Amino acid sequence: MNVYPPLGQPKRVLSGDPEDARSEPVDDHPWSSLLDVEGCAAMLGVSVRTWERLLHSGQAPRPIWRGRRRKWSIAEVEAFAAALPYASP
Repeated sequence: MNVYPPLGQPKRVLSGDPEDARSEPVDDHPWSSLLDVEGCAAMLGVSVRTWERLLHSGQAPRPIWRGRRRKWSIAEVEAFAAALPYASP
C-alpha cells in the first residue's frame, strides 16, 4: 500500500542504505486508520471468504469506497468484532 505524505510535506527520498528501506506509517494521515479486505479478515481471525460472506449478508460494516477499492474504519471493525457472539470453549 502506497502511503503518500500529507500535502505540503516533502516526499521521503530513499538512498541505497537498508535503513532507508523501512516504511514508516504516517499516523496522522486519514487513510492510515483504514483496513482492506485482508486486514479486516485478519482482525477477526477469519478467512477473506468469510469476511466477504459477512459483508454480503449485511452483517459487516459498510465499506468506504476509495475509487474502486473498499476500505473499512478500524474503529468500526473493532466494534463489529466486539459485538460478535463467539462460542465459549
